[in-house]
Amino acid sequence: MQTARKRMAFYVLMVSVVILGIEAGSQILFFAYKGHFLFQRKPSEVFNIRAFSVLTNDARGFTAIPSYTNPNYESLFSSSNSFKFRDWFLSFDSFGFRRGKQMDSSSGQHNIVFIGDSVPFGWGVSDHSSLPSQFFERLQQNSTSIMASTTLKPSVPGLGTAALEKQGMRGTHRPPALSQGADTVIAAENPMSFGVVNAALPSYALAQAVARYEHEIHGRMVIDTVYLQIYDPASQIALRGSHWQPGDNWMNAPYVSTSFLSRYSAAVFIAAGFASRLNISFGGAESLVETFDPTDAATTKRAHAHVRAELERLLVLSKTDGMRRLIVAPVTIPAQSLEGYYSRSRLSAIELVNQDLRDFASSHSEVIFADTISLLRRYPEADVFLDRCCHLSERGNGIVADYLMTLLLDSGHFSQNRGPGKM
Repeated sequence: MQTARKRMAFYVLMVSVVILGIEAGSQILFFAYKGHFLFQRKPSEVFNIRAFSVLTNDARGFTAIPSYTNPNYESLFSSSNSFKFRDWFLSFDSFGFRRGKQMDSSSGQHNIVFIGDSVPFGWGVSDHSSLPSQFFERLQQNSTSIMASTTLKPSVPGLGTAALEKQGMRGTHRPPALSQGADTVIAAENPMSFGVVNAALPSYALAQAVARYEHEIHGRMVIDTVYLQIYDPASQIALRGSHWQPGDNWMNAPYVSTSFLSRYSAAVFIAAGFASRLNISFGGAESLVETFDPTDAATTKRAHAHVRAELERLLVLSKTDGMRRLIVAPVTIPAQSLEGYYSRSRLSAIELVNQDLRDFASSHSEVIFADTISLLRRYPEADVFLDRCCHLSERGNGIVADYLMTLLLDSGHFSQNRGPGKM
């Protein structure tokens, strides 16, 4: 009997040592990959600081690391009831803006700037397949007719991103502030007078996107057009309901959806990652409960005021940079996600934000509402969306790029006789 007890105690001890050894090794692997141990994360923080992100001490919360490059960036996408990993080329220029074909040939004299979240950023597709990059291609394709019909006179003279890089200013995080009254010279060797800047970042909320414009673009380059597409605050409103506040974003969302082991055990965290590749649920995670009630007048009023205030702030900032057109696009999700995939709270929050965007555009002559919802519904969803959320494929980005080019051309944006605010 005593021998059996000793044997049992030995087995328990060995199993404990093995478990502790696995956990210790997993923590070391996690530290080697992330730069900190899993248990060092704050209990209230769910935001995943990505390899290309760096924290800031202002309203942006985080921004991109200049000159970051990863030829095989990997991300997970959900499609129907399955999950798929994709590898794609990702790189940023010396100012922290995502690269694309525009960095190869744009003189940046007048810039068309894309701000927002992962959708205009081009999450899931390589640099040259993003919306800003493909839009620059359309600019090149139409360069002859554009240059023949336009006389450019910047209201805030200065050089753009690519021109500054050519002058040896690599390594600085942002372009220097523009000198007032300086003459602007359009490079004779480059017939294109428009540059394109991809200043969108994944997981940004509206306030963060506007803050990035203010900190990294405002007063530093000549702006012709700003394109904004954003998802949040819709998801934050859906998740937090009556508790939602304008400062809420993915950086301060509570850890309400993961188990104790998922938060502190690196072994469980790593195992869950492998399990997800096999479409297996692992780790005790639970779905977030979305609580927004569209009949909640106080929250709805607070959300309307927040969205309107941020859009007005962006309009004022960009106008002082010479902006003539602000294009706003709605939260655009696949039609299949309207039934069963998202809660009614989420769909109501999305419609709230989208209606605010429509109303804002209708009240300002220099603002265009780009109806990407109606546009993309004309095509098979499998061709234009990468997942059931909102991210676009290379073809989807190309379709939107064509649409934006048509919007600007048809509105007379490039006409020589255009006037401020005219459509």
